[in-house]
Amino acid sequence: SFATVAPMATLIIGDIHGCWAELQALLDKVGPGERDLILAVGDLVNRGPDSPRVLDFFRQTPNAASIRGNHEERHLEARRGNVPLGFAHEVARLQWSAADYQEAVTAMGRLRRRRELREATVVHAYWEAGVPAAKQRPEILTGLPGGLERIWEQHARPWYELYDGPKPLVVGHLDYLQNGQPFVYADRVWCLDTGCVRGGRLTGLTLPDFALHSVPAGKRYWQAQRKDFADLRAYDPDAQADLTWTELDTLLEDIDGRHDLPPGLAERRERLHRFRRRAEASLDILLEVLGKRSRVMAKILKTQPGFAELNGKEQRRRFRERAGQGLEGRLLLLAYRGRLGRRALRKRFPRPRDLLAACMTLGVPLADAEKSK
Repeated sequence: SFATVAPMATLIIGDIHGCWAELQALLDKVGPGERDLILAVGDLVNRGPDSPRVLDFFRQTPNAASIRGNHEERHLEARRGNVPLGFAHEVARLQWSAADYQEAVTAMGRLRRRRELREATVVHAYWEAGVPAAKQRPEILTGLPGGLERIWEQHARPWYELYDGPKPLVVGHLDYLQNGQPFVYADRVWCLDTGCVRGGRLTGLTLPDFALHSVPAGKRYWQAQRKDFADLRAYDPDAQADLTWTELDTLLEDIDGRHDLPPGLAERRERLHRFRRRAEASLDILLEVLGKRSRVMAKILKTQPGFAELNGKEQRRRFRERAGQGLEGRLLLLAYRGRLGRRALRKRFPRPRDLLAACMTLGVPLADAEKSK
């Protein structure tokens, strides 16, 4: 029933995605007591090996609860007949019997989209600045299609920079750094998705001390699942979210080469082409923005006394020191050294989705697919 008792402390856990072994390892490491609250940020299911067991844990454990993520939301919307099940949802559905699946989806419908704790607010994906908590849109809180686009329409800066809630915000949904580490912005926004189902880590945050804990993934579960069920993917309406650049190109070549496509696949082809156009145009925008930022930083350094007399290695060290060790700093250094091009960005971000997420993290506006033809 997702009931909870009055907690003494709280462990908030990032996107689990059916990774039962890693969930158990994290609980063993942190050791929450019976009066401590165990709270997941959502996306309990899909992509991993044991969605039923993970969901059952949060259904049956008295001091455990979860936020509703976009993956739970999609199962609910599919049952209502509003959308088809995506590839990950179809595979996860097969992990239950038919009757148990219906019961599981009913349980997903009981999950809240927002939880207010004494020390923090917890949602799955995003938060729109200037909008009261009670009026936040479901598609923004859960990360459904259209949610992030609405934020970009309203604001030019990344959503987390604009967060204006009274307490810190804890979310999941996106693996912003893609290096096994959570993304924390100004100690105000804590993003706990660290890519466990892709072979990264499962991360937890304890309150009230705001301490981070994590365990490594045992396997790249999602990659293995995509390979094992590859024949389902051509008809998957959501596959573009997880295709690599090469897989996207290959899939489009295959679909474009077919004649007399059924209506569903013809529509999907157009969606894939729009997605690729947007990703390619966003790659060019990111490349241009990073180049400009790198040149500005280099120009500033050149005005410092003695910089011009330094050898190349020392100049690069100074640039690296100024740029920082984060994602932007590493990319700026590549640009400074003349090693950042389309090929390098594709290698750094193997999926178009990774690149689009990086644009958001770095405050780079995404391209409009309809204008990128």
